[in-house]
Amino acid sequence: MNVTLVQATPNPIETIANIASICYDSDPKNPMALVKHLYNNGHLSVMEHIYFTFKIEGISRACSHQLVRHRHCSFTQRSQRYCSEDGFEMVMPNSITKDEELKLWTGYSMDATRSNYNALQKEGIPNEDARYILPNACETSLYLSCNLRELIHMANERLCTRAQWEIRDLVKAMCELVAPEVQFMLVPKCRSGRIICNTPCGG
Repeated sequence: MNVTLVQATPNPIETIANIASICYDSDPKNPMALVKHLYNNGHLSVMEHIYFTFKIEGISRACSHQLVRHRHCSFTQRSQRYCSEDGFEMVMPNSITKDEELKLWTGYSMDATRSNYNALQKEGIPNEDARYILPNACETSLYLSCNLRELIHMANERLCTRAQWEIRDLVKAMCELVAPEVQFMLVPKCRSGRIICNTPCGG
C-alpha cells in the first residue's frame, strides 16, 4: 500500500489551544499543556477543527469495506462501475503467501477471475455488472478526509492487535504522516489512558 498526506491543518497544537481558549475567555500560555489536558480529560470536540486528507493506494476492497465503517470520515473511492478492472492487482495476506502451495492455488484462482472478468467485458457486459465476480482481494484507491477526533478514534480501534493486519498497517501509516506533536494521541485504546479494555491482549 501507499499512503500520502495530501493536506493537513497547519500548527495543530496552537490551533487547538486557540480554539479551546474561547470557552474560558483565556489566553493559552502553554498550548501543548492545554491540549494534553483536553485530551486526558476527554474534551475532544476541539480536535474536530483539525483536518487531514490522505491519498490511499493499493489496499484491498476487504480493507476499504472496513475503513468506511468510520462514518465521520469523507471518502472518494475508485469506481468499479466506471473504471475497468481488467488486469487488476490483488492484496494477499501473509497467512496465504507464506505457504507456497496456497499461494500458487490462490494465484490460479485470481488469474481465472481476471479471465472471466475480461470475457464478460468482451460479451458486452458493463463494468458495473462484471464487477460482481471481482474478489475482495482486488486493489483499490481512495481519498480519505477526517478530523483529528476521528483519527484518534481510528487509532484507538485499528492500532489494536485485534484489528486485522491490513487496516492496522494502513492506520499506522496514516498516523505516522501527521504532525509529530499530535501523535501522542494516536495510540491503541489500551495505551490511551482514557479507555479501559476488559480483555487485555498483552500488546
